Amino acid sequence: MGNDLDEGNRGVPSEPWAAPFGRALCLRGRPESRLKWYLIWARRFAAYLSDRSHHLATRNDPEGFLTTLASSPGITPLQVEQATDTLTILLGSVSGQEWGRMMRVQFALSLPAK
Repeated sequence: MGNDLDEGNRGVPSEPWAAPFGRALCLRGRPESRLKWYLIWARRFAAYLSDRSHHLATRNDPEGFLTTLASSPGITPLQVEQATDTLTILLGSVSGQEWGRMMRVQFALSLPAK
């Protein structure tokens, strides 16, 4: 996947969605120190989608990604929460998919109690 940040572009990631995603994170008060992790989750979701753009994601895509992530060894609830926050912002705000804005609540309700 290369570097997290494009060195030739003064720290701005090279994906076309990255700049609006970064602005959305700032508007929501997400700390700049965690931007790298939000980008990692967004990129992992992009890899999960294979060759499809996140603009073409269906409701099942983030749910499948997050369910797989939540059941992965070594993944903490905090990491799942951050990945969920990432996808809520990426899909709901950056992509403008209305269902994406409610994803955080819907996914939290669907997780089995531990």
